[in-house]
Amino acid sequence: MLLLERAEKCNEAVSEINILSSQIDEAQQLNTLNKELEQNTIPLNQLTLRNEILKASKIQQSPLNTDPVHKEVKEFLQRFKQAPQSSTLKGKKWTNLIQHLDEIHKVIDRQQKEDWKNFIRGIFGGEQPEVIEGRIARTPDNVKKLNQYKKLYREFKAQIAMIPDTMEGISKIREAAQSLAEIQFDYAVPEAVKIFFEATTRGGASLTLLTDEVLQWLRNNNVLGNYLVHTRN
Repeated sequence: MLLLERAEKCNEAVSEINILSSQIDEAQQLNTLNKELEQNTIPLNQLTLRNEILKASKIQQSPLNTDPVHKEVKEFLQRFKQAPQSSTLKGKKWTNLIQHLDEIHKVIDRQQKEDWKNFIRGIFGGEQPEVIEGRIARTPDNVKKLNQYKKLYREFKAQIAMIPDTMEGISKIREAAQSLAEIQFDYAVPEAVKIFFEATTRGGASLTLLTDEVLQWLRNNNVLGNYLVHTRN
């Protein structure tokens, strides 16, 4: 082979290598842009799924206008179809799109959480166990119910801390709220009875607190036999 022919073959090989390198570089740039887009679209897809679960569970949601972002995405898609290369996606418009996707994610997430709080307030308006404990007389029935209420309340608070990702999870929260609402305490306890029970929780009630009114209340509620009289040491 003549030297000139060899040179031409080398030039052809170099050209092919340059083309391949250019294609690899283009693929790498597109891959980088795709990852950047995924970082913003995957969280949005998760919010969309959560939105469908809330809707199916009949939880009222605030209206949100995402049309401007949808329009931006559509425009980029059309431009990329016309010129399928990384340079089409670069520039200020791409930067703005990524920023807007991040902003709309924050807006939707914040609004969904606010809608969730409104939903919880709607299904449960009960008081904290500490508040109830300070208002009721510590009768045996009230104490039993209070312990049950505390347990259910702790479980309920843990359940509602985050929006469930299933309809079943939301159903369980509704059931928990109903169970809490069904626990009814006896607030209509005479003051003398309330003082008597408060004393029993502090180590014992003196006989001076065992008035006729208290004795009658204990008999009427079938708990008189639960108490014994003993001398102090």
